[in-house]
Amino acid sequence: AAVCSTWRGVAECKTLWALAAPRLGLAARIVQRQEISRRRSRGIVFRGVLLGETRESVALRTVDLRGANAGLDDGLLPTIVREVALLRSVSGVNHPGIVRLIGVEVSGEQVHIVTEYLASSFLHWFSRPRSPQPRLRAEIRNRFWQLLRAMAFLHGRGIFHRNVTPPNVLLDPRTGGVKLCDFACGRALDAPLRPYSPEDPKLRPQSTREARRLWYRAPELLLRQQVYGQFVDVWSVGALMAEAARGEPLFPSESEVDHLFRIFRFTGSPGPDLWPEAVAFPAFSARFPVYEAVDL
Repeated sequence: AAVCSTWRGVAECKTLWALAAPRLGLAARIVQRQEISRRRSRGIVFRGVLLGETRESVALRTVDLRGANAGLDDGLLPTIVREVALLRSVSGVNHPGIVRLIGVEVSGEQVHIVTEYLASSFLHWFSRPRSPQPRLRAEIRNRFWQLLRAMAFLHGRGIFHRNVTPPNVLLDPRTGGVKLCDFACGRALDAPLRPYSPEDPKLRPQSTREARRLWYRAPELLLRQQVYGQFVDVWSVGALMAEAARGEPLFPSESEVDHLFRIFRFTGSPGPDLWPEAVAFPAFSARFPVYEAVDL
């Protein structure tokens, strides 16, 4: 016990860590506790503890550039550069609705991105037993107010997220706070809007995970429209809100075509009186089925 107490004192010594931190680097000061996810292009995400005075729980994402670039010497992936740039642009403001960036470190062929760690997300909230109606309504109202506030902050700073899905909306169990994370698909808004390339198909293998992301995707993206803005985020938030209220996804589709037609069955098909500009989008076809909007 005495040894443990002595070691704890050393491990939490502020002066010692102030001297050691520059020599050790950020990643070397993190004790990895649990692997959370693994994707070739996105790296491995660990839950860990940042050694030092606070011993803060952190999320460490380590990307091996050789694996992420399929063995090619292409340097840093654009998604990584974009994510780090966007996180750094908002981290100085310390907005309560944005996950906090602790640091970024490049070590040889690896990039380490460290953020605060929150164990829960909308994914866990949606999958748990539902609260009684009055409490559920209060939860939905509070959490989506926080999410919309975070979204308004991003859009006000000229940033849109493009991947607002249940795992990317974190929940703080201590405070009830809601925080957006994962800015790999984020972009800076341009005025006027300019074309944006869809996410590289090579990075989107068909899988259950990708199908779930599809459920929250705006129809203009499915129709391959390349000039779009923050409204794709607003659509995703609406799909999340509907799922929170209904207890099930609004559009649980299995493919892009299935997803598009499920949307049209609900909203009605584009035409002269409803979203007429969609008829000119690259992937729109006059042979699509025609649906009437659901009477709400």
